[in-house]
Amino acid sequence: MAQENERIIREQNVILEEKVQSRTEELQSTNEELKVTLDDLKATQAQLIQSEKMASLGVLTAGVAHEINNPLNYIHGGYTALNEELKKKNTDVDKDSLKEFLGWIETGVEKASRIVKSLNIYSRSNDDYTEACDVNAIIEGCLSILQQKITHQIEIEADFTCDVRTVQGNCGKLHQAILNLLSNAIDSIEDKGVIKIQTQTKDSNTFITIEDNGCGISPEDLKRIMDPFFTTKSPGEGTGLGLSIVYSILREHKGTIHFDSEEGKGTKTTVTLPTS
Repeated sequence: MAQENERIIREQNVILEEKVQSRTEELQSTNEELKVTLDDLKATQAQLIQSEKMASLGVLTAGVAHEINNPLNYIHGGYTALNEELKKKNTDVDKDSLKEFLGWIETGVEKASRIVKSLNIYSRSNDDYTEACDVNAIIEGCLSILQQKITHQIEIEADFTCDVRTVQGNCGKLHQAILNLLSNAIDSIEDKGVIKIQTQTKDSNTFITIEDNGCGISPEDLKRIMDPFFTTKSPGEGTGLGLSIVYSILREHKGTIHFDSEEGKGTKTTVTLPTS
């Protein structure tokens, strides 16, 4: 009888082991499928981020090209004035005039350099998150790129902290996130308006506040603005990926974003980033 019981137990153990083995193989297969799916999602997310960046860059290109004409006019004007001054038969060259003309050229070169530098930072693509990112410099670079969108009807009030602390991360991606937020603030203003930009440091965090007195966001839309492909813009004016990508970029930097908005009165966006 005891031998019979042992035989039955052995048979049941074999059956259980086979079931466990089968279930283990199923779980391993499922895990592999999930890993492949996760890798595909990450790749798709990276492609969406790059696509949104290039779409935004395309929209900005015309404005940036026009804006570069401004510093080029400084340079051309300075060159022309210098050339005319030096062509004079009179050997007594007005040094004060020459200094002024050289100042025009220097101003033009500096303006053009800032725009080109900002575009280079914005458009580069890498996955390095060990760069020392100067938040104030990133915001100033974004404003240079967006200068053409900032009409004479929009006033920018900037209040940057003097206690500059760098954020460890990816300068290009942070540039993309801030550019998107500033662009949204500009687009929200239909007539005259003000955009207030403030940076602060407290404890181990850097805070970026962007506040506009534009059209604001309804309570219903405010709940959905971070959803992928959600947009309040007309067809063809936006992909609806902007804020979703901003959220993704800030999360990669261990940061957060918060919106306070009232329809018809404006929106306040607060970004928090850990400082190094």
